[in-house]
Amino acid sequence: MKIDLDKAEVVVDKFMKPIIDRTKTMKKTNSFLKDNSLYQLAVTVDELKYQVIDVETKEILHQLQVGRRGGEFNKRRELDKTSQFLRKISNGNAGLAVYEKDDLTIVTLGSAIKIRGNYAGLGIMGGGFVAGAITGLANLYFSYTRTKSVRLSCLFNTNYQHVEGEVPVNVFDKITTYTDDIQYINAPHLFHHKDNYIYRHYDKETHAYKLVKF
Repeated sequence: MKIDLDKAEVVVDKFMKPIIDRTKTMKKTNSFLKDNSLYQLAVTVDELKYQVIDVETKEILHQLQVGRRGGEFNKRRELDKTSQFLRKISNGNAGLAVYEKDDLTIVTLGSAIKIRGNYAGLGIMGGGFVAGAITGLANLYFSYTRTKSVRLSCLFNTNYQHVEGEVPVNVFDKITTYTDDIQYINAPHLFHHKDNYIYRHYDKETHAYKLVKF
């Protein structure tokens, strides 16, 4: 949507979703806007389509399609069959995320199902100390850890060509790896400071309040 205050005009741009068999009733879609590119995802139990569109010209810059019998993406995956991936992703809330690191674009396609309740927002540590309300970043992390997800991560260069290599571990997964080794965690919190993420918590076993930088 573009709003011209001087002329009192509003221009609305519409973008078509990736086309999938219209007879399928369980179609899930989502999109992600980054800079001048719109990343789109559409999925059913039989098919997944992903595309990147230039928001100015509406030109399709990149496309990816996966069917039950396989597709363009045939790299390593933890699920044994493409049909398993499509069934699982179509059963959840479909989504995609895009970010850049070291001149590469990391695209993650997948879905998530909530498996636990929302984070309460307050935590009680030993001695009765009560932590404050959580921030939006902390809420995002706790929501991330309380979902069951299936996902496909890809590396692309600036020309949308697939690049071989390991997908970088995101900061939420790094924090989860850290917390998995701690038996008793109270009043967890996460915030951003300068170029780092700070995870703080009270370790009931060692009676220490810790701030860990990621």
